[in-house]
Amino acid sequence: MNNGEFRSAIQLFTEVINDNPEFAEAWNKRATTYFLMGEFGKSIKDIERTLILEPRHFGALDGLAEIYLLKKDLIKAAATYEKILKIIPSSTKSKDRLEKINELFV
Repeated sequence: MNNGEFRSAIQLFTEVINDNPEFAEAWNKRATTYFLMGEFGKSIKDIERTLILEPRHFGALDGLAEIYLLKKDLIKAAATYEKILKIIPSSTKSKDRLEKINELFV
């Protein structure tokens, strides 16, 4: 996707959100688009809204953890991986990432 396509996607998801603000997946898709654009602050805000609407949204939590890793905020990343593991205890990716983060603090 190029920047114009990202902007079009943002516009589309914003229209969906305006029409149906309780539709968690629209918030999550816009968050994903912001993430791909490198606009992490906007992505986090949309992820937070997604999680208010659907607290067990795995994709939103996983995206949030990824942003925290990219921002080198290991405390928040670890806390987010712990939330994921409460929802999906078998998540190998979350277990592995949490173990690696914890190793850095030992």
